[in-house]
Amino acid sequence: MTLIKSVSLFWVEASFLRLLPGLIAVSLGLLAAGWRLQQFWREFLLVVPLILPRGLLLHSLEAAIGLPIRTLTAQFSSFMLHYFGFTVIRQGTVIELPDGAVDVLFGCTSIPALILLLQLAILFITFFPIISTHYLLVLAAAATIACVVSSLRVALLAVVVADASSFAYWHGAQGSQIFSTIAILLFGEFCRSLLNRAQLPPNSPAAELTMNE
Repeated sequence: MTLIKSVSLFWVEASFLRLLPGLIAVSLGLLAAGWRLQQFWREFLLVVPLILPRGLLLHSLEAAIGLPIRTLTAQFSSFMLHYFGFTVIRQGTVIELPDGAVDVLFGCTSIPALILLLQLAILFITFFPIISTHYLLVLAAAATIACVVSSLRVALLAVVVADASSFAYWHGAQGSQIFSTIAILLFGEFCRSLLNRAQLPPNSPAAELTMNE
């Protein structure tokens, strides 16, 4: 039934595409093991990010924690600018520099990047052999990287706000994808180093050094 509906999908039923991975996962699980679906919890966990409506999720988060997250991002970005020697003034979610000002909107906060990294974190935790105590470490790394990279992007936007073409580039899809790629690469490097530590022999010098740290 799922396959038949897929080939006869009308444009008004685009929401069905988001539910399709979940329907296929449940169907395959029923075919493989009947109602004993709990053994496939890892696979179902990977499907969850695919079926969540991203727009609705972001809208709900913005309504719940939008202002605090925007303010926190503005504070962090202002601190970075001050640290690098810029004369900066922050008023709520607005960052003011001598050449102009930017208002930190929800789409420029760390939440979109965090959702992306959390999807990768779920994939990493599910398929790679790490101890359970490292789960929180992976999630914390995803949150930290998303916060730092997003704040750097906001700081850059505040610096180039007077240049319309540069601001349009870094605020647009191409500029945002560069920072998304940076976040993914940093998170991937963190996961790689975590795996390398987990695979070290217990008595190796590197393992002893890691334990002493």
